[in-house]
Amino acid sequence: TSSDVCLPYDEVPGVQSCLGELLNMPTTHFEPLKVAKYQKLQYFSRHHDAIKGWSEKGFPTVGSSKPFSNRVVTCFVYLQDSARGGETQFNYGVKIKPRQGLAIIHFPGYLDSVVDAELRGARDERTIHESLPAVDDKYICAQWGWPAPLDRQQALLHTGA
Repeated sequence: TSSDVCLPYDEVPGVQSCLGELLNMPTTHFEPLKVAKYQKLQYFSRHHDAIKGWSEKGFPTVGSSKPFSNRVVTCFVYLQDSARGGETQFNYGVKIKPRQGLAIIHFPGYLDSVVDAELRGARDERTIHESLPAVDDKYICAQWGWPAPLDRQQALLHTGA
């Protein structure tokens, strides 16, 4: 568990613009930016950043009723060093220690254009990860991207930004 806040789009246009350049993705495809704080012994159990479907979470893409739309990219940035604890651990033994400015990028869902129709919008199980218990405070910002522009009003409503 952690404390977090989703920031309204108009409060972080510069940050989202930089992330858009890094990810080669228009910012219109982004959810509101989330900032999270983990205090001593707080963690985030094993999870997947892709969600079951756009309609279940209220993130419909503009002009799309495709049931296979899903998050296709995650980028989170450590906002400070954590000397002890708080590592991000992926499957296959990959463990990343928090270092200020380090960006972690992964692709939780298959694109709608993937050749195998069964995989369109499906979760990529290789990206299951967890945040191990913090010893020192840990701060991150997280950005998720979708394969098409989001309905920003709906995204703001569903994230509480």
